[in-house]
Formats: sequence, structure tokens, C-alpha cells
Amino acid sequence: MDNKTFRIIEGYSQGIKMIGSFIANYKPDTNIPWCLWIKVPVRFENGVISKQEAESLDQFEDQLNNHLDVVKKQFVGRLTFNGYREIYYYISDPDVVNKTLEAKSGIRDLRKIEYEIKHDPKWSILQSYTKSFSKE
Repeated sequence: MDNKTFRIIEGYSQGIKMIGSFIANYKPDTNIPWCLWIKVPVRFENGVISKQEAESLDQFEDQLNNHLDVVKKQFVGRLTFNGYREIYYYISDPDVVNKTLEAKSGIRDLRKIEYEIKHDPKWSILQSYTKSFSKE
């Protein structure tokens, strides 16, 4: 991943706390116009992610990043919310990424995930997260 500046974002949605980190001071890259959103269930203990779960998520995200090396990509952020970690990338080729994520020996063997890929050349999805969340 590039050495980019990320900013911490905290807020609420429907009364549920959200915390994340997203790339700051970005310029949409027209060579990577597809937003990849990956949703991973997270185990909480007493309302927080345990050290063991945090380490497991870190390892998963490193392996995910390696799996995505098949295309040009930019990691743009993550959000932890309502029992899930959401991970966001912008990618160059949705077909290659879809095949990679669906492969039998792929990332789905490591953790249960859901994902979606949307064409977003203006990076509007990222913009929706980098705007301030409402504080409750």
C-alpha cells in the first residue's frame, strides 16, 4: 500500500457508533474507477474488538491486499460498524478481482466475506465517508 495520509473518522449512524480511517487529500485516479467494498464479520468482546481479533483482522487485510495485487489498486479506508469491518479499495479491473475473490483457494477460505464492486470514476463513495459524520 502507498504511504498515504489517513484520517480517523468517528460518528453515528442510526444510533450505532462508527469508527474508521479513510485516505485524506486524495484525487480520484481515472485508472482505478471501480470501488470494491468488502464486508467482514467482526467478533466483539464487551463492545470492543479483542487483541486476538484485531490481529486476525490485520492478517486477513494483509492477505487480502496480496490477493488484490493482480490489478492496479488503492486502499482507501476501513470502517468498523455494527459487528462488521468494511474495507474499501479502488481497483482497475472488476472481472479479475471478482474471479480472484471467488477462487476456491482464495480469500474466502480465510474469513466469511461479502463484497460488491461498483463503477465510481469520481470516487463519490469515498467522498460520502470522508465528509463529517454526525456526532450523537
